[in-house]
Amino acid sequence: KMSDSAFIDQACQKIRRLIAQEKLKEAHKICYELSQQYPKELDFKGLLNEIETEVEEKNQKIAEEKLEEIEPLWKEKKYDKIISELQEIAKAIPSNKIIKQQIEKAKQKYSEQVENLQKEFFSKQRARLEKLLDTNTFEFQSELYILESNNPQNSKIKDMVKELKGELINKKIKEKTELLKSTKHQDIKNFIAELKKIDPQNENLRRLDENTRIRTHKDQIDEKKEYIHSGFSQYEELIKIKKYDKAIKVAEEILKADHRNKAAIKAKRKAEKLFYYHTKSLVIKEIEKSAPAIRKSYKKKPANFIKL
Repeated sequence: KMSDSAFIDQACQKIRRLIAQEKLKEAHKICYELSQQYPKELDFKGLLNEIETEVEEKNQKIAEEKLEEIEPLWKEKKYDKIISELQEIAKAIPSNKIIKQQIEKAKQKYSEQVENLQKEFFSKQRARLEKLLDTNTFEFQSELYILESNNPQNSKIKDMVKELKGELINKKIKEKTELLKSTKHQDIKNFIAELKKIDPQNENLRRLDENTRIRTHKDQIDEKKEYIHSGFSQYEELIKIKKYDKAIKVAEEILKADHRNKAAIKAKRKAEKLFYYHTKSLVIKEIEKSAPAIRKSYKKKPANFIKL
C-alpha cells in the first residue's frame, strides 16, 4: 500500500506535468480537490497559487491581445461590436478590471451614438413631415398615423407626432380665420369637432373651443336682447293701432324667449285687458247699431222671439 507521502509526491509530479503541458484547468481541478483533502499539505497550496498566478497572467495576455485586436473598431465607432467582443472575453476572465472598464466605456459611447442617430432621424423625419404639411395635409396625416402606430412605446416619437398635430391644427385654424370671426356658430362648432379628431387634447384647440362657447353664448344673449327689444317695439305699435289680439301674440313670443321677463308678463296682461274692453265696446256698439232692425223685426213677427 502506497504511503500518504508517496501519494502526495506522485500527485505533485502529475500536477506539475499538467502545468508544463499548459493544461491549467485540469491541473487546477486536481490540485484544488487535493488541497481540500489534505488541508495541511503546503505543496498543494503552493501549486494552487502557482496555477492561479499563471492563469491570471495568461488571461491578462489574452485581454491585452484582444484589446489590441479590437483597437481599429474604436476608430470605426463600431461600439456595439466592441461590447460584444469584450463581453465574450469577460465571460472567461470576469475579474479583469481593464476589460470591465473598456466595456463601460464602449457602452457609454454606444449610448451617445444611438442618441445622436435618433436625433438625426427625428430631425430628418420632422423636416420631411413639415414639408409635407405645406403641400399635402391628407398624406401628412396618414404619415403621422403610420409613425404613431408603428412606435406605440416610443415617447420621443409620440411627442414629435403630438407637436406636428399641433402644427396641423394651427394651420387649419389660420385658414378658417374669417369663419371663426363670424357668427356662424354651428359651422364653427362643426369645424372644431373636426379638429378634435386630429388631437382632442390639443391645448390651443381647448382654448379656442372654450372662447368660442363663451362668444356663442354672448352672441345668443345679444340676439335674445335684440329680439326682445324688437318685440316690444312691435308690441307698442300694435297697441297704438288697437291690434290688441296681435299684441298679445307678440307678448307671448317674447315670453317664449324669456319666460321670466316681467315687462312681457305685464305687457301681455295689459293687452289682454285692452282686448277685452275693446271687444266689449265693439259688441255693445254692434248691438246698438242693430237694435232698430231688431225692434222692427219684432213688430212684424213677434212669434220668432222668445220672452224670458
